[in-house]
Amino acid sequence: LTPAMERGMPCLMQQPAAFYDQGMKQLPRLDEAEHLTQVKLDLRAHILRTLAPPEEIPAQSDSFKAHPRLPPLPGRPPNAMPASAMPALPSGPGAGSVAEAYGTFCTELLEAVDVADLEVPALPPPPTQAEIEAAAVTRISASWRGCCQRRRYAEHLRKHNAAVRIQSGWHTCCIRSATRKELLRKEEEERKVQTMMMYQLGQDWFQAKALRRVEVHVCSLSIAEHRRRHMDSYQVLQASQIARIFRLADSKRDIIFVAPKHIHEDVLDYYSKIMQFRGIQNPPGRFQVVVPENMDMKDKFSLTQALLCSPKALKRIG
Repeated sequence: LTPAMERGMPCLMQQPAAFYDQGMKQLPRLDEAEHLTQVKLDLRAHILRTLAPPEEIPAQSDSFKAHPRLPPLPGRPPNAMPASAMPALPSGPGAGSVAEAYGTFCTELLEAVDVADLEVPALPPPPTQAEIEAAAVTRISASWRGCCQRRRYAEHLRKHNAAVRIQSGWHTCCIRSATRKELLRKEEEERKVQTMMMYQLGQDWFQAKALRRVEVHVCSLSIAEHRRRHMDSYQVLQASQIARIFRLADSKRDIIFVAPKHIHEDVLDYYSKIMQFRGIQNPPGRFQVVVPENMDMKDKFSLTQALLCSPKALKRIG
């Protein structure tokens, strides 16, 4: 609360009303409409003070520049006034008037400070012509250095990207060459193993043909894929090699015939009757027909490729 409000002085009323007095703040409020007539508002003194010519304020000595303070609160000694209270303006009309209350309220304004007492810092001197030229030279040289650095960075980035592409191409070439060499090495090893097996078979053939053995016949036609694509009845041409089962004429041989499709039972019975008529003993028990389960994976699929892609058929043959 401001000092004026602590004293219960109304701003625009001639006399303190019970509604605003701090000493009577415990009394019931005037809420009823019929009691509103007890509150009166008189602005005549305020209007007269406003229209009157300004009053001359007596000059003060230099030793006393502070304004007189407000009177102390009732029940409080004069020296107990708070240090934060603002100085009051010179007393005006009689006590209890609206003008006195209005002047007291205005004492909350801060006291004006004399501009002459303020210390204003002096402005720095303007730069000289040499300083201006030095700043311009610095700015131009900095801009030129920045331009040169950006050009060097762009050139460095271009060379870096080119080096990365060259290194990537060279690395790919090295990997491709190493892979080709590895494939050639494995192919050479397999060729050597196959040559050794053929040589051993030739050395032991005279002894092996006298023993009982199983022959696996894969009736596959080694024709290029671009030629097989335009051939009609390619699978029929592969299955036409069924006459190989007549190698059962040797009593020490068993035949496993790998066919591109299932052969009907009547056809197998027909070939069995022919072999029995030629004196072959038990032909149905000495030959078997194996069909790869993944033969229909691709149209006009080679029988050898289909057999390599069919683990069940390979297990039966092995």
